[in-house]
Amino acid sequence: MSTVCRILILVLLMHADHAIAGEQSATIEVGGKSICVPAPEGFHFVEMSRLPSGTRKVVETLTAPNNRLLALFVCESDLARIMKGESADLGRSLNVQVFREAEQLDISSTQFQQIVAHFKRQQETLLKNAKDKFGPLLDEASRNLSKDAGNTLKLKVNDVLPLGVFLDRNDAFGFAILTKSQVLAEGQQLDCVRICGICLVRVKGKLLYVYAHYEGPNDLGQVRATATRWVEQILANNMTQGSPVQTGPRNKGNSTSAWDRIIEKGLAGAIVGGILSLLASMVGIVIGVMRRRSAKKKTDDTH
Repeated sequence: MSTVCRILILVLLMHADHAIAGEQSATIEVGGKSICVPAPEGFHFVEMSRLPSGTRKVVETLTAPNNRLLALFVCESDLARIMKGESADLGRSLNVQVFREAEQLDISSTQFQQIVAHFKRQQETLLKNAKDKFGPLLDEASRNLSKDAGNTLKLKVNDVLPLGVFLDRNDAFGFAILTKSQVLAEGQQLDCVRICGICLVRVKGKLLYVYAHYEGPNDLGQVRATATRWVEQILANNMTQGSPVQTGPRNKGNSTSAWDRIIEKGLAGAIVGGILSLLASMVGIVIGVMRRRSAKKKTDDTH
């Protein structure tokens, strides 16, 4: 084989690996705007179509019903699993979502600050209301995931605790929560404490939910630092904020109540989205263990 042919084959293989491997940025479309979302150090963007079917099912099932998942970023150990066709644990992962009802709205800086002010006033009530919504959501998610995994799974959120604000600027606001959750699988109970950084970010007039979560209660500092750096990267990569005309409900006559409803539902969507993302990481680990056990058993049975 000639040297030229060898070089061409090597180039093709490198491109094939890159198609499977994670990428360093994602371009997302929100309400007609293109937004560049760079991958933070140590994380990689993976398209949903590239995820193993089990991981994709977990992520899709545990995305808040009023939100749309825009991009998922996985850590390097999960990227290695994905490239081998194995389920990702999602113990350390990041994602970006948008509240469907606000996707077509251009949010001004003033409106963004109204959303932040409402959260600051109503944080305790918002967290309580979000927790109260989880019964029906988790029952349905448990049924769907059990069917896919071939085993009975039961998800439960026992507590949601605020861990304070770590980011507060004109176009970004971030706070952390701790969840105490439970997964029942194969007759065993997994109790888990997870931390999530939830950021509201105004990018090109669009309101994004940016989530960062890690594996344990000792990772609060890492969650805050990673989420803050990532938000700064996102804003720096989309510098043109402009001053969008307020096309939201406040411009449509007596629609104060409509805008207030969007604020309330939008904040609920941000919190619910963060908690469900944390559950996705727990379920990802459990299902990964179950599938590895099943594969080992089949291997042992053949010998």
